[in-house]
Amino acid sequence: MALIAADTCTDDSRVDIARTFTEKEKRLVHIRWTDIICHADWTEHGDVTCPEFLSIGWIVSEDAKEIKIGNTLNEEGIPYGITAFPRGCVLEVTDVI
Repeated sequence: MALIAADTCTDDSRVDIARTFTEKEKRLVHIRWTDIICHADWTEHGDVTCPEFLSIGWIVSEDAKEIKIGNTLNEEGIPYGITAFPRGCVLEVTDVI
């Protein structure tokens, strides 16, 4: 079971609250990933390295091709703000809780 902070109360007072998700709900994960980089100047190859990033979200779907996460949940718990990561760019997936 995970605790998730919400943006608003049911009375729309804009006060943060927490609610619990069951085990069947989406996993909250960190995804460590790398990206392509290009230098259009005179940078030598030894000085060019792919940057690494960390993204956080709820897993929406995953298959052999890609992993998709949502970074925002609406009032019904439906994920939005979807990011799709090609499997070849994903270095590590770690459960947050």
